[in-house]
Amino acid sequence: MNASLSLLRMAALVLLTLLPPGISQAQEARELAGVTIQPGNSVPQAQGLTLRGAGIRSRFHVLKLYVAALYTARPCATAAEVLDGRQAAAVRLEIVSRLVGADRMAAAVEKGFRQATQANTASLQPRLDKLVAAIRSQPIRRGQVFTFVGQPGTGVTVFRNGTKLVQLEGDDFRRTLFAVWLGNHPVDADLKKALLAKHETCSAGLSTARATGP
Repeated sequence: MNASLSLLRMAALVLLTLLPPGISQAQEARELAGVTIQPGNSVPQAQGLTLRGAGIRSRFHVLKLYVAALYTARPCATAAEVLDGRQAAAVRLEIVSRLVGADRMAAAVEKGFRQATQANTASLQPRLDKLVAAIRSQPIRRGQVFTFVGQPGTGVTVFRNGTKLVQLEGDDFRRTLFAVWLGNHPVDADLKKALLAKHETCSAGLSTARATGP
């Protein structure tokens, strides 16, 4: 009996090692900077997406500002695929610092757009102003969660703590918003690498790389 159980356990372990990289990780929640990163997103519009990667946005490698997680339709989606927008994708931000208030976050979004577009935001400005106004509409506190869901050919829907905050139309706006983290001129290259979980296994596991920024 004991020998049979031992053989079964060994067989199970062998099967686990033969699974494609990332499958076992994608089924488990992970913790990063005290934030639980779920393998799936609870926002209805983002259901069906799976965790691609996550990272910490920090200042001077010490002060943690928020934890970001990228959810994609394909576990190994590249930045180009996300920006192309043929499949849905979502970025989840959980605030972990009291220093990230509404004004500071709004300013960071504006800066991110300028950087992603190399200061060419004219065609996006009215919608960017709408997003900034929505962010500033309520105080932001530690523990709040913002989810940016991009849908093919539609634009971006922004949620605060699971409640719809604002809808921004246009694939150009969706592409630019995701480019803030994943484009050629991201707000932080280290955070981009963490979100895309660039390693040999291409799993949905978490990267603990910490991004620094202003």
